[in-house]
Amino acid sequence: MVPPAEGKVVIVGVTGASGAILAQTALRLLAADSRVARVHLVVSDAGLRLLDHELGIVAPLTDLPARLLAGWGDSHLESVGKIEVLPNADIGASIASGSYSADAMCVIPCSMGMLSSVAAGASTDLISRAADVSLKEGRRLILCIRDTPFSRIHIENMLRVQQAGALVMPAIPSFYHRPKTIDDLVTQYVCRVLAQLGLPQPRQFAWQGQHPNSNQNTKRNPPTPTRDEDVPGEQVPEDRMPNQRLPDERMPNARTPSARMPNEDPLLETVQNPGPGRVRKARPA
Repeated sequence: MVPPAEGKVVIVGVTGASGAILAQTALRLLAADSRVARVHLVVSDAGLRLLDHELGIVAPLTDLPARLLAGWGDSHLESVGKIEVLPNADIGASIASGSYSADAMCVIPCSMGMLSSVAAGASTDLISRAADVSLKEGRRLILCIRDTPFSRIHIENMLRVQQAGALVMPAIPSFYHRPKTIDDLVTQYVCRVLAQLGLPQPRQFAWQGQHPNSNQNTKRNPPTPTRDEDVPGEQVPEDRMPNQRLPDERMPNARTPSARMPNEDPLLETVQNPGPGRVRKARPA
């Protein structure tokens, strides 16, 4: 397919990490954006299961755009033609080549398995290949990972893709815009993603600063006590702040930050100084 002469071309990958509503919202906003001429949609097998489980959408690939955009205003049918669905197994598709002109790509949501593939440059399917092409061509690539907690492997993979040029945007909601519904949370996050793609959205809340007399200030309730003894009326010793936890007294097995176990190195030291030839400085006894 010949890329459009005008307008942005955006690649959207959907993998099996939870968060199908993020992908649906991103596609709806991209399809309605007049600055976008073409959206290439690639859904992994796990991503198809995700659409079924979280959105109840089960359809052939050719019908996915209409199903995902259904209910998005009266003009959604006109926007369906913007979205081209490509099979994830089609490694010979247009977006698999750097000679095809695409502007940006996002994987939303992005599983840790896909993060690993991109970090290793595996290119075992169309999503990971298109991501690899985005990196080698110097194009914007956003990975919307959605998993927690992070293992050391996850963190190292995030560091590798970031150093290679990708932008890692965990699917973390914000609350400073006072969301009232799940849609408010989802829309604000997706708008932040599209802004990073060079497509700022009018629906995004932009913080303008907190002013003493503005309605952005809210009356905060007192913090909830974290321990049974930290309650109103407690006689707190002068040498200890309220809610301060005493490691030796409350956590007999706790280690201080300086008391690292042998062979336990900071992540950054491992990445910047790899190899068996590294010399460890002796710690004072």
